[in-house]
Amino acid sequence: MHGLDLMLHGPLVRTFLRYCIPWTLAMLLQSSAAIVDGFFVGRYVGAMPLAALNLVMPMFSLFFGVGVMLASGGAVRAGKYLGEKRPEAASAIFTKTMLFLLFIGAAASVGMLLFSGGLVDFLGADEELRGPAEAYLRGLLFFGPMIPCGLALSYFVRVNGKPALASAGLMLSALINIILDAVFISMLGMGVEGAAYATGIAYTVTTGLLCLHFFTPEARCRFTRTIGAWKEVGLACWNGVSELINEASIGLVILFINWILLARIGSYGVAAFTIINYAAWFGASVSYAISDSLSPLVSANFGARNFARARRFLGLALSMVFGIGLMLYGVFALYPEVLLKIFLPDEEKVVAVTLEFIDWFKLAFLFSGLNMALASFFTALHMAAASAAVALMRSLLFPVGFLWLLPGLFGNAGIYVAIPLAEMCTLVVASLIFAASRKQFTERRAPRSLGRAARDGNNP
Repeated sequence: MHGLDLMLHGPLVRTFLRYCIPWTLAMLLQSSAAIVDGFFVGRYVGAMPLAALNLVMPMFSLFFGVGVMLASGGAVRAGKYLGEKRPEAASAIFTKTMLFLLFIGAAASVGMLLFSGGLVDFLGADEELRGPAEAYLRGLLFFGPMIPCGLALSYFVRVNGKPALASAGLMLSALINIILDAVFISMLGMGVEGAAYATGIAYTVTTGLLCLHFFTPEARCRFTRTIGAWKEVGLACWNGVSELINEASIGLVILFINWILLARIGSYGVAAFTIINYAAWFGASVSYAISDSLSPLVSANFGARNFARARRFLGLALSMVFGIGLMLYGVFALYPEVLLKIFLPDEEKVVAVTLEFIDWFKLAFLFSGLNMALASFFTALHMAAASAAVALMRSLLFPVGFLWLLPGLFGNAGIYVAIPLAEMCTLVVASLIFAASRKQFTERRAPRSLGRAARDGNNP
């Protein structure tokens, strides 16, 4: 049993693990690559260049978010079409998505390169951070759309029923990134530019290799000359808008936190937050991979009218991400010094601020994975408004609201507790949305072809 048949009829746990395990390994390696960037910059260049990487993150998140929006929205629609046995429609949405992403990525890169100095100033760079921040930003933009395109191709490879290949592509990207970090930063002394070039080259190689899959005979979703109406891209964008909101909002929150930290603590606070981001990114990548693996499985079963099976996949994913969250909380509670001194063993002031930060931040792991899984489930069921609401609450509305209010009431502790409190409040609202909507999934969101099934009571 392979591909679509496995999605629709395979043993529940085995099917989910087949998609989840390779994707989790890929995400861990991707996170490791980002962490290695920080490791080499922190150890071989210093605390301020390390802080510069985090300063640039909001712009990168916005750029990356457009790619994720198109990739996730387009892949979900392609998965539904394959579930309905319409490979031509799936190929058309795939081709249009990639062409549009290539155009947007190239245009955004050129625009940001022309105004890189002004962008860095807007991000809050002081005299210490301006130079390395601009160097890192320009190094990333040099490779233009290759980073989001590489990720988008991996989404569609999974829709084609090749999760291992998609994961292998991202793993290869991570390994190339790690090797080039050592060469460019440690051996050649290229500093933050070396970290940017390592990332860009790695994704460019991955993009080229994954493209080859879509020209093979076994690819059901493939490049095609007949692409039809472009309104499909708009529908894909709308369906993936929660992912854009999530990525862009993360960038805005990072920007807001950087501003507050620079004002209250200084550059050392930004460096501390950078370390927190790296540590959290590695941990949360597992929950992200589990949640992300949910989308192709749920969308395919939704298209094939297997509503109850789609909900069982959700239950399995929720159990797994909660277990991961508990484990991560324990690790960060018991071994924070070991984790933090990896990056800046000699920067005692930065380490002290980071330990204080992580004391509160570790609570976020208990809730964040559950929110990710519910948002992915809503996206896969074409409940774009619900998915966008969850993403907007956890990534922007609650964090910004708490960051605006709490520091004035509780000092620095108000900064540290804002993110975990936002995740907790989001989970409450997401659970209410799920409870209120579970009986209406098929009635409100199913395609017309599913109308009869919905009327016959085959609800999830």
